[in-house]
Amino acid sequence: MRTVKIDYSLANPKVSYDGSAIGIQGEHRASELVIILPPDMPSELEYRLAFDPGGMSDTLSLMDGELRYELPQSITRHEVVSMNIEGYEGAARIYKSVMVELYFDEAVDTDSPVDADGHSIGAEVAENTAARHTHSNKDILDGFGETDG
Repeated sequence: MRTVKIDYSLANPKVSYDGSAIGIQGEHRASELVIILPPDMPSELEYRLAFDPGGMSDTLSLMDGELRYELPQSITRHEVVSMNIEGYEGAARIYKSVMVELYFDEAVDTDSPVDADGHSIGAEVAENTAARHTHSNKDILDGFGETDG
């Protein structure tokens, strides 16, 4: 599982991860967000993550000043998702952070050209199909498949 760190203790929250995106579109629980809260955030609040698109997370437990959340497929199916932290006391929302953007790579690389000379299962099937129809006793073998009227 890859770890994505979001540091809200900085004046401008910073999202840190390896690569060009925090995950791949459509993955389920393959990336975990580790969110560092500002030191002045009350620990007694119930925290949730709000995703656009995607909705709200369940209530998250604050542990050592961090929130942890494994991203479900309902969030990762989008290319770009905005996220913020919301803190609740009962039903009242007391805190709402600024939004950060999370980027996901496409599951299939549509920018790479297809290698027409490369080996693929489709090319192998086409070769085998062609080979079945280029033998010297083709007329005899094809006759076995015919039925008498």
